[in-house]
Amino acid sequence: MMVAESIAILLVGLLLIGSFARSKHPGYMLGALPVCIIPAAHLIIIGVLAISKQRFFGIRPAMVTAFADVVAVILSCLFIVIFSQRIQSKKNRNLYMVIMLVYTLLIGWSYIYTTVSPLFA
Repeated sequence: MMVAESIAILLVGLLLIGSFARSKHPGYMLGALPVCIIPAAHLIIIGVLAISKQRFFGIRPAMVTAFADVVAVILSCLFIVIFSQRIQSKKNRNLYMVIMLVYTLLIGWSYIYTTVSPLFA
């Protein structure tokens, strides 16, 4: 269920945020925040499903997890667009948006595909 991968990505994201906070760059710290949204949401929904004994209003756990991942991708993309508006240089803003949106969409697709693929096998 990609728990180890989520923890690893979350740790890297937290290290990025911590290093930017330590170097007194709060804008960069906020810019790195969307890296943590998808793995954190994935771990939260897996925890919720574990507590509820894999029952979530009668919906399959894989579908609940995939839905939570889609919501996390949307939130992450929304935060990327919001945080990019604080970047003064148009070139840097576009570069940040392209790199972060591509990363977010690829990682989101990976989570969703891994979660839903056993349903179709």
